[in-house]
Amino acid sequence: MKLDIILLAAGNSKRFGSNKLLYKLNNKYMFEYTLENIFSLKKIFKESIENIIVVSKYKEIEEYLKTIKINNIKYKENLHSEMGISSSIILGLNEINNKNYLMFMVCDQPYLKIQTLEKFIKNFFEQNKKIGCLSDGKDLGNPCIFSPEYIGELKNIEGDKGGKQIIKKHMEEVFSYVLEDKKQLEDIDFLK
Repeated sequence: MKLDIILLAAGNSKRFGSNKLLYKLNNKYMFEYTLENIFSLKKIFKESIENIIVVSKYKEIEEYLKTIKINNIKYKENLHSEMGISSSIILGLNEINNKNYLMFMVCDQPYLKIQTLEKFIKNFFEQNKKIGCLSDGKDLGNPCIFSPEYIGELKNIEGDKGGKQIIKKHMEEVFSYVLEDKKQLEDIDFLK
């Protein structure tokens, strides 16, 4: 099965106190952790990952992508990120072919391991479900995978709400990949 990845990287970091995507953690920009995982996934799954769409408003991310030698990566600028995460989701969806499964990722999970992502994707496609999420055993988290049949619903979300509202509506179709190492799901929302 084909998979497109949409990276949501246009957030305003209101809770963080500064631009968290450009915050350095262990001498690496926050956004680099997720992009490195995406590039590794592309190498692992090869042609199964068809498109990678990075939606952002940050020139640093756009410039970083210019240095990458991987096919089918597209940068889409979000000039209206103040409208919430839905604006980035819709921009990303407008760049795909509507036939592939979609995986949405975010840039504030620096502890997420490539091995976890690889197992999550493989297990999702073995489960015959239409939606997949990582989980800590209690709450569902990112990344999330959606069957192409949910593209219409995803295009209709508004404001600062992501795909969780669609997930909650279709819980019977959700595959939850539970992680024992809950630190991997930590998002960085506050300067410590």
